[in-house]
Amino acid sequence: MNCLSHFWGHKEFYSIDLYGDELAQSIANFIPIYDKAAENGLVLKAHVGEWGTAKDIITAVELLHLNEVQHGIAAVQDENVIEYLIENNIRLNITPSSNVLLGRVSDMAHHPIAQLYHRGVDVTIGSDDVLIFNSDISKEYLRLYQSGCLTKEELDDIRINGLRDRKNKASHRSTNNGARIYKEL
Repeated sequence: MNCLSHFWGHKEFYSIDLYGDELAQSIANFIPIYDKAAENGLVLKAHVGEWGTAKDIITAVELLHLNEVQHGIAAVQDENVIEYLIENNIRLNITPSSNVLLGRVSDMAHHPIAQLYHRGVDVTIGSDDVLIFNSDISKEYLRLYQSGCLTKEELDDIRINGLRDRKNKASHRSTNNGARIYKEL
């Protein structure tokens, strides 16, 4: 962990993210790094629930004290996990094209982001590996709209919600509150 010491305490480093093969080793191996990152006020993120199970998401959130989960689409498989994410205000940063191209989702029209959003999970839309997946944020929004997965109003609500201050837990999102959040900004 000494190799990370030069990152602590610098405002340029505002978050930590664990990515790679989420099944390669136990998430518990990263507890000391995440504890140190939390001590330094970093936003805690990890890629989990794209290849693993819904339960893996809760395990990662609890062990690493995550604020946000990258992907997390497996949550849709377990109602208890959905409720956990809502109750604990855990954001899922979802990259739809990546999920489809990697075979985690059959097609864009049936992407689980819609189910998660409609249930009240805090979701954002992102892009993953721009050069590999030929995508950016605009293309992700357009693909979700063109496929009929989400309406333009729902996409706008997700966009506006993504702009809100994550440190203000009191502004927890409820479905279709984009206008209220926009006024708060």
